[in-house]
Amino acid sequence: MLPPLIPGHPSEPQITHWIGLDVHKRTTTVAWADSAGNCQKFCTCESSNTEIERTILRFSQTHGASVGHIAVVYEIGSNGFSLARHLRSKGIAVMVSSSRQPLQRSGKKNDTHDALTLAGYLRAGFIKPVYVPEEQDEQIRTLCRHRTGTATAIADLKRQLKSLLQRYDAPNSAAAIAGRSANLPPTGNRPTPPTQIVIDDLSERITSGQVRLRNLEKHLTCLLETWPRRKEVEAIMGLRGFDITGAMIIVSEIGDFTRFSHPKHLASYLGLVPAENSSGTKRRQGPITKCGKSHVRWILVQAARIYRTDKKISGRLLRRQKHLPRELKEFSWKAQDRLCTRYQALLRRSKPSREVDVAVGRELSRVIWELIVKVLPAVPAPD
Repeated sequence: MLPPLIPGHPSEPQITHWIGLDVHKRTTTVAWADSAGNCQKFCTCESSNTEIERTILRFSQTHGASVGHIAVVYEIGSNGFSLARHLRSKGIAVMVSSSRQPLQRSGKKNDTHDALTLAGYLRAGFIKPVYVPEEQDEQIRTLCRHRTGTATAIADLKRQLKSLLQRYDAPNSAAAIAGRSANLPPTGNRPTPPTQIVIDDLSERITSGQVRLRNLEKHLTCLLETWPRRKEVEAIMGLRGFDITGAMIIVSEIGDFTRFSHPKHLASYLGLVPAENSSGTKRRQGPITKCGKSHVRWILVQAARIYRTDKKISGRLLRRQKHLPRELKEFSWKAQDRLCTRYQALLRRSKPSREVDVAVGRELSRVIWELIVKVLPAVPAPD
């Protein structure tokens, strides 16, 4: 049975049919619901964007509903956002649902049931949409994630090599870990030939990984030149603790900052707010929720650690701020004063350093929101 329509639902006046798509690798199940309470399966089609578009157009012709009176929803998956962007370019209203939303309640699960559930929930207004990024934002985000994965793989190889070298008296173990050859002593505790093969292979993989990492960072720098969000990246680079990679990660993951009406909404989106289990007069708070963008959350917590020292403008920060307007430089200094003061105040309260890093990272997300939404639009354009 369909849930009732919510009074005042924004889609109620003009939308007459709601379509749910259960998208898989090869096939897509299409179901629909209308304002009269009817809900049934329409068909199963191929999972290509053009075929799904043809199916929706065929549905509109069959039921006498124009494309402007149809709303579509599908659950995010491996197909990403290409389907949503394709349908929107054809004038079809599309909403993307998070895979974490509790659509499965009855213990029954198949493609038809999932499509019907999506259509019914969309009709009732129970679907919370996922933000659909711009195509270029998504491409740069993919490259940023690949760069982080490459750096993580190199760090794992270094730990593996360091653990292996600890078995031997290697005076140049630091050089080997840095990606150079391991010069073990000619006598004494030397590795066996099989172990030496592993050491050489790990050193070679670290070296090649560092070359790949530098190439990826060069590609990011080149892409920044033509990215419409370049001003946002450069503004974040004016803050202490952010280089070009960290700034591009934050901007590519979040996309449009203006969709958050308040900085606390951004902190909640990033999973930096405490979990809560309150009832009645009792209020219980736990650790942070860790929902949302883990990549951005990690960057913010890492950057927050630099504010444990006294405020200053280093040489690298000075070079990053060289071409920034005066308003952004002043904001950067005020933000640094605010975050350093916050960090020291929490330490004086004997808070664990990990909790302090998270708290300052949450404050840093609010600083970035204020910078992008409030300060940057007010900065006059250069002559």
